[in-house]
Amino acid sequence: MTGRDRCWRGGSRAALLAASALLYRALLVAYPKAFRRRYSSEMRRDFGDLLREGLEEGGRRELARVWGATLSDLVVTALKERSTILARNAYLPVAPRIAAQWGALSAVLGGSLGIAYSVAFTLAINNGTPDGAAW
Repeated sequence: MTGRDRCWRGGSRAALLAASALLYRALLVAYPKAFRRRYSSEMRRDFGDLLREGLEEGGRRELARVWGATLSDLVVTALKERSTILARNAYLPVAPRIAAQWGALSAVLGGSLGIAYSVAFTLAINNGTPDGAAW
């Protein structure tokens, strides 16, 4: 185990898990309110479990993979849930300003997903995985 790996296992690991949990909780606002009320506690618990397992089993690389998968799922599911509401109501249920803000949030989340995937892929390449075979 290298010095960097030992650092990950210590106090910085707890701080990283706490920061990730806070960020994930903030990102859940992308889901409709009714969906959040019903599923957010279970989603936060499952995400925390995935992060802990990822750090224990694969360190930073696995953490990046978990975040990439999580952001991908969050964007797809949030858009699907919101489009279901729109289709059900057949009109825009919010002011255009609010719709524009959600569009901007979706763009930021999509960009973050691209960055997370790129970082995870780069880590896989740098760790000797030929041509990103893990992907």
